[in-house]
Amino acid sequence: DEEGYWFWKVDGKGKRVWSKMFPATEQDEIIALSHIGPDSWMALGQRFVDSGGYTPFIQSIDANGNVGQAIMLDAFGISHAFLLLADGSLLIAGSAEKDRSSTGNGSGGTGYDGWLLKAGASGKILWQKWIDKGADEAIFAVLQAPDAGFICLANSGKLDKFGSGI
Repeated sequence: DEEGYWFWKVDGKGKRVWSKMFPATEQDEIIALSHIGPDSWMALGQRFVDSGGYTPFIQSIDANGNVGQAIMLDAFGISHAFLLLADGSLLIAGSAEKDRSSTGNGSGGTGYDGWLLKAGASGKILWQKWIDKGADEAIFAVLQAPDAGFICLANSGKLDKFGSGI
């Protein structure tokens, strides 16, 4: 059996218009999809790396299901959701190990912190933030607020206010 991604499009009545499978390694998985133009989409994926952990990537998909070159981001974290912004940048939400990140940040210790990453359209990381309440946290959804900030939906092992981090 071949590993890979499967993209398909159905019409308004559920009839398949096209279906495409693209080879990938066992270490790759697709997480989310977002509309970026009249007939184009952006997929968020993540790749398990040999040193342990995941690194996110983005990939475009055109109207015929053709996939563009993957853009790997220089970061470690488990991606759960992403948001494409009006300026072409993107925000990835998820969780990251407390004791590890590509920039040496994180709260230290064991377990996971909530994680936000903002990257430019080229994949260059603009900033990363970790949210720690002293337990395992993960951000599962993110929306842009009217003030250009972000609203995040997260799970945490503690129900008090957010502690260190943002």
